[in-house]
Amino acid sequence: MPFFLLFCLVSFADAETLTFPQSIQTIEEGSFFGDRSIEEVVLPEGILEIGSKAFAECSSLWRVVIPESVEYIAPDAFDGSTQVSIWADVESYASDYAVMRNIRYINSNGTLIGSAGENVKFILKDGELTLSGTGRMTHYSKASYYPWYYVRSLIHSVRIEEGVTSVGPRAFQGSQVNEVIIPESVTYIGSGAFAGFGDLQVYGYAGSYAEDWCEDEELSFHACARIVSSPEMIQYFNGETIDAEIAATGDGLTYLWEIKPGWVDRWYVNFNGTKLQPDPLANHCPIYLEDDMDGSQLRCTVTDAAGNTVVSEPILLSMKKNAAITKNPSDVRAAEGTEAVFTVEAEGDGLTYQWQRIKKENLGDSTLWRNIVGAYSSILSFTVEEESNEYFYHVLVTDQYGSTARSAAAEIKLELAMSGPEDIAIKAGETATFSVQCSGEPPAYQWQVCFYREDV
Repeated sequence: MPFFLLFCLVSFADAETLTFPQSIQTIEEGSFFGDRSIEEVVLPEGILEIGSKAFAECSSLWRVVIPESVEYIAPDAFDGSTQVSIWADVESYASDYAVMRNIRYINSNGTLIGSAGENVKFILKDGELTLSGTGRMTHYSKASYYPWYYVRSLIHSVRIEEGVTSVGPRAFQGSQVNEVIIPESVTYIGSGAFAGFGDLQVYGYAGSYAEDWCEDEELSFHACARIVSSPEMIQYFNGETIDAEIAATGDGLTYLWEIKPGWVDRWYVNFNGTKLQPDPLANHCPIYLEDDMDGSQLRCTVTDAAGNTVVSEPILLSMKKNAAITKNPSDVRAAEGTEAVFTVEAEGDGLTYQWQRIKKENLGDSTLWRNIVGAYSSILSFTVEEESNEYFYHVLVTDQYGSTARSAAAEIKLELAMSGPEDIAIKAGETATFSVQCSGEPPAYQWQVCFYREDV
């Protein structure tokens, strides 16, 4: 099994290892109860059961190698053996047992997994021990009581994740730790937790407990990457080069800018065939944008000297839309005393409207357009008067950036209204005179006659 190879890399002098012949299938109840001399147990393939209290109260026992053949382990098989760790294949009965009984174990991938507190777990893989969870880790009175003590020489770095609040006294005494990452949530580090590491490199956050602790312990402190500010949105005009910028703190920072176009769900380092920002030390990113990039996003990954990374929230790229008329107002035909309504349709950001009018004879002089008081929407309505058709009407549409679009002019065409003629009584041979009164567009007159009333 692969974990045998891992163990061969660790040497412990005078360790007493208990092995068994291949013919054994069951470790009987209480077989090694209270045996303080046993430090390691290697069970051969073919073992099926481990009985009740078989390895209970074995205070020196720290490693038990259990093969895949094991089908049953009594719940109290390791009671009181507080230092024990189970070495087993991934997804085997033994690994499931270790998780269920909260016993630390090393799986066949060479990963040590276990508990370091009521709500704190640890994983040791490839030389890095990671503590995660919430609250304080268990504080033991002796270094040898910590669950990673017997593999301490494998630990080269410690990463404590946000949420863990303490590091116990003498927690890593005797290990080979040269680097530790401490989050802001840690508010206590016990005496001698990292004793004897003169060249220990500590990574934390500026102004945190870790920084003060390093000063007291005279240890090297390096600030972790932290993004201080980042724009939520950048607006641009079509064909404009913008310069996105974030502010970050930390030691030895590098920056990697990426873009996600609006039409795909993927982040790219390269844009239009070139790297967005070839300078890894630059906290800003100039980029030429056109209308097809509206709705795209930028982000920046900041990495510090320890390799910690923090990613900015996506920065939305929003194209500024200038005012533009999409539908001009149309001429209106209305009678005097009725309501005339002009409507314009426009697009753009933050639009405002101002309707104007001009005497028809002054149309050639743009300086003579006059604002219509109160006409501040996309619709202009008013009651038609006799002189209303003497004017042209248009609207100025202005966006929030100060750009103005002017609509085409429209006019009111008065509908024809006529009164008369009236009946008259005359004698034969006299001249008859009829008249009508008209308002509206200048009329063209055509009189007609009908000789028989029944034909009218």
